[in-house]
Amino acid sequence: MAQVAMVKPRIAIVDHVGIKAGMDCYDLGLCEALNRAGYISSVYSNFSDPADSTKMVFRFRVHENLFSVIRLMNAYFRLASKMKNAGSEYCILHGFRFGFWEWFFMRTIAKTRAKIFLVVHDPESLIGKKTRNNWKAGMFLMAHKIIVHNKYCNEVLKKDLSAELAGKVAIIPHGNYKAIFESSEKVEQFRFENNLQQGKKCILFFGQIKETKGLDILLEAFAKTERKCYLLIAGRMRRHSFEKYEFLISKYDLKDHVKLIIGYITPEKRNILFQLADAVVMPYRKVYQSGVMLMAMSYGKAVIASDLPPNKEIISDKQNGFLFRSENETELAAVLRDVIKNDIAREEVAGRGKAFVQEQLNWNTIAREWIKHFES
Repeated sequence: MAQVAMVKPRIAIVDHVGIKAGMDCYDLGLCEALNRAGYISSVYSNFSDPADSTKMVFRFRVHENLFSVIRLMNAYFRLASKMKNAGSEYCILHGFRFGFWEWFFMRTIAKTRAKIFLVVHDPESLIGKKTRNNWKAGMFLMAHKIIVHNKYCNEVLKKDLSAELAGKVAIIPHGNYKAIFESSEKVEQFRFENNLQQGKKCILFFGQIKETKGLDILLEAFAKTERKCYLLIAGRMRRHSFEKYEFLISKYDLKDHVKLIIGYITPEKRNILFQLADAVVMPYRKVYQSGVMLMAMSYGKAVIASDLPPNKEIISDKQNGFLFRSENETELAAVLRDVIKNDIAREEVAGRGKAFVQEQLNWNTIAREWIKHFES
């Protein structure tokens, strides 16, 4: 009697933010690992992949007007059609905000009858806009499972949930970033074009610039150091002005020591910046998780971070990174001085950080965690 071939389950990874926030690395890392584990996975986002495992359905840049709403609705319906035609049984849906349009998006996907695994990156938005709980509750009800990346997010999220919804929440860690390095020639070209003195070390602040990211704390701390290195500030602004940072740069006469790369950072430029950096600083006031931290560790760079609970789930002070008391610029200044001055200690800690994300946050291991929840 002929055996019936097993049909491989199909998974849709849906991410409308994608390459705008470096989520392409996450999407592709998870997609490739699930495919290696025997599933058929596709990414639906705002970027394409040469291997054709990604289906570009969202626009990279969207202006908020009537036409953008129409285009967005068309993208939602087109995505649902693609998923239905592909026979997607599971949908991993990234959630960053929880308003009407996000609810409408999820409802459109739910009509395909795929089981939705909603990844909640921030239990509440960190850009000052409160979420209407009724839309969030509606999305959580539609979800088969609600996924968070760490214990802290799990605790915060469950505080406001009913027993029914809290029972849907599960923790699956964020995976590492497989850094693709550009040639050293491009790094040196960037150094020359930006007048960065050869041999002088670089500290990097990378990512969206929000009030909660604590860039002002970093500038206050940097002003207390001997300024024997450059501070590179790279990222785009989110809903507030750069004036307060310009004021601090002027107040402490930091112009010759601070290099600004404000705006969207391309993957190519990101690779250059992370190669150039001797350490990456995360002086955050509030955070639920940090992809920048995992990216820096994946690049083998020393991480300096505030001692917030989610950071401490990843970083052990002076073991695989460096911690300082949150919002304490004096303590951050002392850590900056030590990290820049002590090359051997910095490189040893950076090496242990890289080993940690490679071993503990391996995508193959994380894919197995996802599969457990698919099959449960």
